[in-house]
Order: sequence, then structure tokens, then C-alpha cells
Amino acid sequence: MDNEGIPSTALREISLLRGLNHPNIVPLLDIILEHNKIILVFEFMQQDLKQFLENLQDKNLPLDMVKKFLY
Repeated sequence: MDNEGIPSTALREISLLRGLNHPNIVPLLDIILEHNKIILVFEFMQQDLKQFLENLQDKNLPLDMVKKFLY
């Protein structure tokens, strides 16, 4: 946040995240505003999708898992 408040793009993203309820999307649990910062609290995950894909190295992802990610 700067002196002009919360950017409208951040507000839109937070609004969308609060409204999402899907088993394939990590839920937004809370929003904390303190010291001119926005803190988004999500359910804990061991790794994100990028880390998961990097850990595959040269292995191919099974087709059923690709379909789940795309869904």
C-alpha cells in the first residue's frame, strides 16, 4: 500500500479470492491490514504448483493429473 490506499487491482483480486469455493483452489482464510501492509492468510500447503513441477525434473506428469490441474 502507498499513500493513495489499496490498489484497485489488489481489491479486485482479494474480492475474487474471498468468493471462490472450489476443491482445486487454496482458500483465503483471512485478510490482515497492519503497518500499511496487506497480509493474505491462506491454508498451508507443503509446496505450490511451481515447486511441484520443478521437483518432477524430467519425469512426465500422468495425463489424469494434467487434466485435474487444468480443471
